[in-house]
Amino acid sequence: MKLAILRRDLAKAEIHVRDGARHVAHQQAIVTELESHGHDTALARELLASLRNMQVTHQADRDRIAREIEDEESVHQRSTGR
Repeated sequence: MKLAILRRDLAKAEIHVRDGARHVAHQQAIVTELESHGHDTALARELLASLRNMQVTHQADRDRIAREIEDEESVHQRSTGR
């Protein structure tokens, strides 16, 4: 049961990482576009920094869940003799 929940959580985390990467890339393109036209990029850069920080958090969550799955699978294998 716990493994099923962890796998579901990992799938959600993978979506967050994928979507986060897309958001970061989009915001970077906006910053680049603003710069190319000589516009102020301060707010756009702040948002980009926030998105990058969120992405780090999403990746850490994904990695933590993946480790939990590995740990649970290891415990399960030891308990079943496999």
